[in-house]
Amino acid sequence: MKEYILIAALIGQPPAQLGTYSTYNSCQNAIRQIFMGKVYKDFRDNPEIKRAVDIQMKYQLDYLCIKRS
Repeated sequence: MKEYILIAALIGQPPAQLGTYSTYNSCQNAIRQIFMGKVYKDFRDNPEIKRAVDIQMKYQLDYLCIKRS
C-alpha cells in the first residue's frame, strides 16, 4: 500500500512530519485545509477565497506530500 507523508518545509524551521495519508489526493486535501483553516478561517464559503487557495496550492512550497517507500 502506498502512503504519503505530509511534510512542513517552512523557511527557517527544520522539516516536520504533519501526517500520513493513504492517497496523494488526501494529502493534498490536508494542505488545502491548512490554508483554508489557518489563513482564511473566516472566509471558507467565499468562492473568491477558494479560487485564491487553488492558486496558492499550485505554487506553494511550504507543505509537501512525499511518497513513502
